Amino acid sequence: MKRFPFFLIPLVITGCSPVNPPVHVKGDLYVAAWYAAYASGGYDTFKDHYWLFDEINPVWYNLNPDYFEDGQAPIVHTYNAEKDKNAIITLARKHGIKLVPSIQNWGENNFDDQVLVKIIQDPGKRAKHVREIVDLVTENGYDGIDIDYEALRTSARGDFSAFIAELGEELHKRGKLLSVAVYAKTFDAQWAGAGAQDWAELAKYADSLKIMGYDFHWSTQHPGPLAPLDWLEKVLIYAQGIPEVKGKLIVGLPLYGLNWEAWKTSDDRGPAASEAMYEGDKGAIALRNKYKGEVKRDNTRHYPCNCNFSTNVEPYFIYYDEAGKKHIVYYQDAKATRARLELIKKYRHLVKGITFWRLGREDPEIWQVVAEYSKSITGEK
Repeated sequence: MKRFPFFLIPLVITGCSPVNPPVHVKGDLYVAAWYAAYASGGYDTFKDHYWLFDEINPVWYNLNPDYFEDGQAPIVHTYNAEKDKNAIITLARKHGIKLVPSIQNWGENNFDDQVLVKIIQDPGKRAKHVREIVDLVTENGYDGIDIDYEALRTSARGDFSAFIAELGEELHKRGKLLSVAVYAKTFDAQWAGAGAQDWAELAKYADSLKIMGYDFHWSTQHPGPLAPLDWLEKVLIYAQGIPEVKGKLIVGLPLYGLNWEAWKTSDDRGPAASEAMYEGDKGAIALRNKYKGEVKRDNTRHYPCNCNFSTNVEPYFIYYDEAGKKHIVYYQDAKATRARLELIKKYRHLVKGITFWRLGREDPEIWQVVAEYSKSITGEK
């Protein structure tokens, strides 16, 4: 996921009203989404399409990087978290949408496990942090919490599983939900991040595992599709071999794209790609129209990529800016989303639902695709 500047806040804020009966959307597909307050248009999407969602995950909280300093709150607000907060709470409560905020471990410049490791490797500190999160959920009247603790070193795998087990037990005692965001992987990878997440163990205590089914190519890597179809299927095939995840798997799909300045040689890495949503002044459609970029969906591997994918469904185009620099833009649209949903349909015996990173300035036709798919999975017209 992305960067969230934060502010220190008291742990407890005002409570929410009681949960209304759930909205009944045709089909049995569970639909969720992350909302990032820093991004424009997210609340508008939620307001316009609330009837599609079973759960909303506002990224409102961050583990305080100064957690161990005297006088510091253990949990802080992400940047601009108060924006539209009351409106989101009201809309979710009115329509029976589960309100499950997300908490991250963002450090100075990226996800950072330094504080998190010190907490979870010590049973006493781990229990204290469990209480802090449970208090946050119960005293605010949330329906649960979404744990997005990333970049955790592989050696902390057992400690992270223990943390999720203890947190899940305490939340479930209070009738609350626990979801955990996990890296997409096609085997039991042992590198940092993915290696610290034991899907089988996490699924025993979490109500859902949200697989981040994107960043096959990422902002500081060479250009390419964020979620090629053959890679996403390999992720689902791997998950299929883990009985504990059945019925708890929620597949995360991208709504964002990336705009790379093309690299010239394998040792000459350009600047990190910038985000390119579908709409907006600097969005993919505006850039495509300005520079008359030819849209393709082929399997081109942009130098120096030697990555392995064979089924790209994302649109992309190439353009040259005013300084003559070459750019490659991959973005998301309804056609790409439809193709991914058709793939997920093959694994509905395993998959509980879908989620999206993140709401705001996406292709508006995506929501019609989601609505049609939700009906089609049960044959309803």
